[in-house]
Order: sequence, then C-alpha cells, then structure tokens
Amino acid sequence: MSNTKIENILKYTAIATGGVGLTSFAVLKMHRLIREAIFSRNEPKEVFVVRNRMHKKAVKSSIVEQERLASGEELQKKDLQTVECTARDGAVLIGHYLKHPSPKRVIIAFHGWRSPWYRDFSPIWEYWQEECSVIFVEQRAHGESGGEYLGYGTLERFDVISWTERVKELIDWENTRREDGEKLPIYLAGTSMGAATVLLASGLSLPEGVTGILADCGFTSMEAIWEEVMRNTLKVSKPVREAELKYLRHCIRKTGGQLCSTLDAMDVCRTPVFFVHGKEDDFVPPYMTEENYARCRAPIKRLYLAPDARHGTSFYHNREEYREREEAFFRECEGG
Repeated sequence: MSNTKIENILKYTAIATGGVGLTSFAVLKMHRLIREAIFSRNEPKEVFVVRNRMHKKAVKSSIVEQERLASGEELQKKDLQTVECTARDGAVLIGHYLKHPSPKRVIIAFHGWRSPWYRDFSPIWEYWQEECSVIFVEQRAHGESGGEYLGYGTLERFDVISWTERVKELIDWENTRREDGEKLPIYLAGTSMGAATVLLASGLSLPEGVTGILADCGFTSMEAIWEEVMRNTLKVSKPVREAELKYLRHCIRKTGGQLCSTLDAMDVCRTPVFFVHGKEDDFVPPYMTEENYARCRAPIKRLYLAPDARHGTSFYHNREEYREREEAFFRECEGG
C-alpha cells in the first residue's frame, strides 16, 4: 500500500473518531481498523471522504511514489525465479529470486505492511543487484504467500528463520564459495514492518551464516506503532487508546502470536545491524529506530538518519550517501 493511501485511510478513521472521548462509535471504527489490519488480506475500505486532501505534501509524495513504482515495474521484468518456503505452521510462502552469477553476498528482503515486495525495495534493488543475489519475500498473508493473519512481525519473525534455512538450501550455502574462498554472507533486510520483522528475529537463534541485518524505518512493537498512530495521527483520546490497545492484544492472541518488542530483541542481539530511518518520516517516527540502535548489543551497529526522507524513501533521496554507508557496513561485517 502506498504511503499516501495509508495516510488517507488514517485520515478517514480520524474523522470517524473525531478526536472525541470513549464513545461506542469511536471504538467501533477503531475496532474495525484493527481487525482489518490483522485478519484481512484485503486493504481496509475507505468509507469516509476527505476533502482537500491533495495538499502540497501529498502531491510531492505522489511524485516519489510514481518513480518508485516505475522502478518496481522494472524489477518485475527481471529474470526472477519463484521459490517456495514452508513456514513452521505449514503456510507456504513465496519469494522471488534475483540471482547474481558471482555474488559477494545474499540478501533476504522482507517488505512492509500491505506493501508489495517490488515497491518497497525500489530503487535500492538496482544497487543491490550489482554484487548481490536477492530473494524478495512475499510476507505471510500478502500476495501469493499463504497465512491467514498479519502479525506485524510477531508471527513473521519465525518466517525469517524458515526463509534463511530455505535460502541456504537454494544456494547450496555449505559448498558455495565467493571468489575469495569464503562462504557467502547472508543479510536479512527489511523496511517498515519488514524491518521490525528482521529485528525481532534477531532475538531468536538465527541460523549460521547470517552476517548482518539491514533495518530501514522499523517500529519497536505493534503496540508502540498503534499507540503512536492513535495519539499523534488520529488524535484519539487516552481512554479510547487504552481500550484499543487492550483489543489489539486480544487480536494478536487470536492469531496465535505473542506481543513482543524489538527493544527486548536488541538486548540480546549479537548480529551486526545497519539502522536507517528518514528524518522526515511522519508515519513511523525516527525515535523508534534511535531507541533500537541505543539498545542494540551487537558488536557492530551503525545508524543513518537520512535527510529529506519520509517513510521508506531514505535510499531514494540519499542514494550516494546511503550506498557509501551500507557498503562500509558490508566491509566491516565481512572483514574487508
């Protein structure tokens, strides 16, 4: 889903709640949005009309979106191999393998909430393909992948383990060597919910071969991002927020998931992390990445707060600097 589309949905909900206190109407609308955000594979319906929504920021965002979609269309035209992975709960997940003939590393990329894989990694895939093989994952309950529920990383973190093991089989990791004779380093990359997913996975026992994590504009927990949206974007009163967070916890339990925080994962993380966040991100606030960075206990950690970038657009607006910093991170992790 595009950033503009998400913003509009949130605005419609803001009209529904009206910034009022605990009313049955406000709770009903918030309940519906939370249910559809977790249990529905379809985008939430836009049931309210927002007048004069094409303000300057939205127009600027739409131009960026058009260019990113064009890059995404180019990615889909590449010679991609469709691959499957069976998750621990039996769900069949789909990925798209962009194979490099002699890669220096392998990247497993996890997209964000309701956003297609080919959009979230455009145009950075054009840079990655120069030296890397990339597997673009379709997260559970998205696209062609199985799975009934969206877990905001609480369910998906276990898929990261399954995908890593599957990719090691796919590339014959045990026997494949780079030109320097070393085994291929594996990196876990994510944007937005995908970033939260890979960061949460770092709190688990990651498979051998995972060399680093690339986390762009991730949130700290499902509760934290919903609290942020309700308080700052929807202007929902504290009693309504408290009621909805309780309902949110109930919904996650129904999925079989467990509420968890990337901050707790960072306390035990030993995998190097490159944290990125756009300074102008008004959807997932930059302070969440700064909190993750501060708590991270990995031997190597780097933070890049990208100028002029909104949600998920750090590479788009800062290609050269982003690239220099990420390549320096690769060299540091790989002993170069």
